[in-house]
Amino acid sequence: MVDTTGQTVQKPNPLYSFTFHPILKNDFAPLGGAPFQEWPVTLRYPTDPTDPNATTQEDQVFAALSTQFDSLQGNVNILMNDPNYQDFAAFSNHTWENNEPGTFASLEDIHNSIHGAVGGNLGHMAEIDYAAFDPVFWLHHV
Repeated sequence: MVDTTGQTVQKPNPLYSFTFHPILKNDFAPLGGAPFQEWPVTLRYPTDPTDPNATTQEDQVFAALSTQFDSLQGNVNILMNDPNYQDFAAFSNHTWENNEPGTFASLEDIHNSIHGAVGGNLGHMAEIDYAAFDPVFWLHHV
């Protein structure tokens, strides 16, 4: 980024994480608290869910998204491009009517997969009560 004097300056990526200013212990207590009440920033795949100094493991996010790419792409293709896809009852939920086998896709399953792949085990994005603190939540929901 270039500032008003024409100098190049680095700015943190606003989608990378959110820094709590300050984090108050009681803010997370009603929702279970630890470890979230200890972390000063949002995390994805925290290095140690019990450590107040845990950090994000970016490589885990990339690996999870890479592993799920083909499946996600296939499900989006079923929902959006298959002219024969007509099971719209499954489109926006997790259930199959009558548990009949077949080719189904669900927008909700695609949505939830992204939450889990980005957040990981106890990352903010993967936990319903805390997901909206992660800036990528807002990008995902747009």
